[in-house]
Amino acid sequence: MSHIKSKIMNEFNDFATRIKNGDTVKRVLDIAPGHGKSQTLNDFLANELQNKDSNSAYLIVLREVSMLEEVEKIIKSKGLENIIYLDAKNTSNRIQIASQKRVLLITHKRFQDIVQSMETKHERNKNYLYHKSLNNAEIKRTIIIDELPQTFDGVFFEMNGDESNWVPKLIRELNLEARGKHEVDKVKLHMVKNITSILLMNEALSIKKSKTKKLSKRIRNTDWLNEMENFFKLIDEKIEIYPKSQEIKSYKAFKKMFYEDNIGIKLSSSNPMDIPTLFCVEKIKYHNLENSILILDATAKFHRAIYGQHYEISDPLNYHNYRRVTIHHRVISTSEGFSSKDNTQFNKNLEAIWNDIEKIQKKEYIFPIVKKKLIKPLLQRNLLGKEDEKLYLNAEDNIELPLNLFNLTGKNTLREKTACYIVSLPIKHINYYRMLALSVFDDTSNFDLSKKYNDPSLDIIKEQIEIPIETKEGRELNTVENNRRSSLVPNSISDSKRWFQNQQLNDLYENMLLSEIYQVIHRINIRELESTKPVNIYMSNNHLEFMKLVYDTLPKVNHHTQRLKNTNKVERRFDEIVSNISKAIEQNHCTLPLSMGRIIGHTDKTYLNRHWKNDDTRELIKTIFHQYNFRIDEDSQNSFKVIDFLNRDN
Repeated sequence: MSHIKSKIMNEFNDFATRIKNGDTVKRVLDIAPGHGKSQTLNDFLANELQNKDSNSAYLIVLREVSMLEEVEKIIKSKGLENIIYLDAKNTSNRIQIASQKRVLLITHKRFQDIVQSMETKHERNKNYLYHKSLNNAEIKRTIIIDELPQTFDGVFFEMNGDESNWVPKLIRELNLEARGKHEVDKVKLHMVKNITSILLMNEALSIKKSKTKKLSKRIRNTDWLNEMENFFKLIDEKIEIYPKSQEIKSYKAFKKMFYEDNIGIKLSSSNPMDIPTLFCVEKIKYHNLENSILILDATAKFHRAIYGQHYEISDPLNYHNYRRVTIHHRVISTSEGFSSKDNTQFNKNLEAIWNDIEKIQKKEYIFPIVKKKLIKPLLQRNLLGKEDEKLYLNAEDNIELPLNLFNLTGKNTLREKTACYIVSLPIKHINYYRMLALSVFDDTSNFDLSKKYNDPSLDIIKEQIEIPIETKEGRELNTVENNRRSSLVPNSISDSKRWFQNQQLNDLYENMLLSEIYQVIHRINIRELESTKPVNIYMSNNHLEFMKLVYDTLPKVNHHTQRLKNTNKVERRFDEIVSNISKAIEQNHCTLPLSMGRIIGHTDKTYLNRHWKNDDTRELIKTIFHQYNFRIDEDSQNSFKVIDFLNRDN
């Protein structure tokens, strides 16, 4: 480990030297999780503060308040006091002296707010971005950010009947419901909500170009304009003292669209069933700061499109031994769906996953990793050890934010675990990826779903049967540069399987999902570089082709594929037929290869032949045969199916 930390320290020192020589540097260090970058950063800061000849100053940006507290505690334990952290509770007391400290620690969220408000609050931001030395000179802080910060801020308004529901929610949040001098007339509130809906809907349906025109021109010289302006005045008096919520973000975006042109974007769609949606997206341009910036990004190889030409990116530093890792892919749909029928199927599939975890835990303890909404059913099934339950709860003695599938980056709580079960892929709302793309790409001509996906409001990919992958050893990382992709990840999912029609957007989606999975996988014992313990990672999802990309990002990883029951009626029927074929071959001592019609009856043969015509179900049929150690091929000349052993040694 010492030589790895030495390499990272050299990177820090080289970066600092360039700045001391007068350069302004924007750089990204691609350092895999578990390589000690946080500890090395602490050592680097201590060295800088101990150097009496140095007048350098730093702004350190970390994900959570608990991390700020920890770094300040570590540095002060070395007898160094020239450091301070700011959070929501102590800012009013500490902000005035913050500029006097050489090292200032803040969260990602605060840093994002600073950059977004640079134009309007520049003087206050100097307390963060500049250090005031003993002789009152202002020194630009060098900014070091642990992990990629949020690179865009945005909201979207879907014309689905809920486009103005944020109005009454905002009134409740700001405590303006029928009290004091700000008493809100319910009739007028209802009117404002309706006017908001009409304006948004009208613009979304009539807009010819991609950018919106100011909404206020539609109600000039009407009482509606007065009502809206009174509403804005009422909200603006209260809004600044409240933390930025989704409702406040929606309000600010709507108000901006109300008074200005070219704020909202309507993405073109060739699908008449798509719900018209207006997007308001602001790119957060950290690179525009005059300060030098160093980002410590464990997944930088997936983020190259986001960094663009604004940052230097180091070569990946990764000493993990993936040979000790086995990924067990459980093929089962984890889509929740929208109909009662879909939800019934989801509950059946979830039950199959819980049963699978229970079965595995009879042999070894595995830590289930779930989304927020599955924490309660997970706890009800008693699938966690008592000591681990608090990791998912907001317990008083839990100084870190509770875990969930989307909140694991940078956390080390699971580093001793040698097995985990990732219950679903960390896929975000479809419009998250569209907004990210709007902040990254100039071409927004087609952000439609692929033709096989027809519901634009999905909050998770609607799982489909996809191309299978056979059980085998992992392959070497594919480092061949692909001109279509601005990263080191393997070639993207084939055109017929991708989520979005737009290739750039789909590549961005795949990279962001790979980044999330990469971070989750490296939370457990993999991150212990000197450990030789076997590590087992179970992943339940129905995205077989995407899993190929996961394996290709982990050189030499072992992986196995197994289908869980309770997927759907068609798959269960396939399984039943192949199971019968297996029994018939054994009982009748069949000599393979043999035509399918010589083994099974007419009904089963007809069922398989009918589904063989579809590309997706044909691949599923092959997968199920593989799981029974058989393969099925079509004799192209005679158009009949031939069954043989998967491995001829049998």
